[in-house]
Amino acid sequence: GCGVVSLTHVYRQMAPRAKEHGIVIATGRKASNIGCGSFYAEMAAKDNLMALFCCNTIKCVAPFGGADSLLGTNPIIVAVPAGEEGQALREAWGALLGPIQAAAREGKPIPAGWALDENGAPTTDAAKTKTVVPIAGPKGYGLAVMIEAFAALLAGASVRFSSEFPVEGALPFGLTEQAGILPEIQVTCHNRPQPRVLRLVPRCLVLGIGCRRGT
Repeated sequence: GCGVVSLTHVYRQMAPRAKEHGIVIATGRKASNIGCGSFYAEMAAKDNLMALFCCNTIKCVAPFGGADSLLGTNPIIVAVPAGEEGQALREAWGALLGPIQAAAREGKPIPAGWALDENGAPTTDAAKTKTVVPIAGPKGYGLAVMIEAFAALLAGASVRFSSEFPVEGALPFGLTEQAGILPEIQVTCHNRPQPRVLRLVPRCLVLGIGCRRGT
């Protein structure tokens, strides 16, 4: 549904529970854009609550050192009330997309290191942007991956895994094959997607790079 309406509704349900129990966690999926993240943080701060909000987005960000869009900008928003001193609000992203879109509309250049063109080469022409580069290289990439895990995996979203090493025989424990599922995360290897969709319900997920064949 509408992300703005959904998140506002969830927050209004969770705020009284947070005051009663001390801490609450809520997840959601299959919603559209949540809008301005600081809006929710300000609500929490005014309610004298510390809060952390995060969400994943459409694929538009390349992994550090890559050229294909595999992650979203994946914002994270933190609220800390400070009594009479006001409030502390902080919003961060794994990458910047809005300023690039604004520059493209206005016909202005963007700083080097923000984006890649359709050939995977760095560009300062906002209109030629094909993929966004993560902020601070591996730091922004790592932040985006972790938010992807919290916002999608923790919420029970369907996940597509494809690899040049397809699964043979019985699937490992915790994985089931289901057809016709539209995945909300797609992990690919060498652009060789396999025709199988795996639904993952892990107790612990470790994300990394550098896997060897047979491991």
